[in-house]
Amino acid sequence: MRIWLPYADWPQLLNLPECMQADVFEGFDAPPPSIAEVELFVMPYLAGTAPARLMADMPSLRVAQTLTAGVDDVRPLVPEGVTLCNAKGVHDASTAELAVALALAALRGIPDHVRAAERGSWCMTRGRRWPTGGCCSWATARWARRSSGGWPASSARCAGWRAGRGPAMCRSSRSRRWRDCCRGPRS
Repeated sequence: MRIWLPYADWPQLLNLPECMQADVFEGFDAPPPSIAEVELFVMPYLAGTAPARLMADMPSLRVAQTLTAGVDDVRPLVPEGVTLCNAKGVHDASTAELAVALALAALRGIPDHVRAAERGSWCMTRGRRWPTGGCCSWATARWARRSSGGWPASSARCAGWRAGRGPAMCRSSRSRRWRDCCRGPRS
């Protein structure tokens, strides 16, 4: 049985039986010369529909496997009599992890801090708060001072007390130290 796999290390990783001969087709170069013998075709991930279009030139093809959950772009290209398999469930955990990571990044204001770092400045966001009760911790303040070579330019800002949320951290430009602004609501 001749199979096509999308990555060069897969034949060794899969420990294929001797009755299977594997060729590697990554989707970007010319197809292997065994195109007429392929019975199982595992399509390369994120290579577009070009690899799927080769199925029309595979008279021995019995099974086509995508590495994606969706097959809408591939389904019309599958010859009659060929079984199309998808990768349903393969990406569930990584998609959930990405969703949580992006939500945390947005909550923490990471995109604003990245853009500020690209400009060479320190981002002091007002109105956003860390879930821990302050806009930053003492450890963050010490890290910021060490990594930036000094205190942020917008250092005289103080978010002050937020009703029901506790104190925010601020720094007085005169004292050049972070202090806790928890003296109650500002008027």
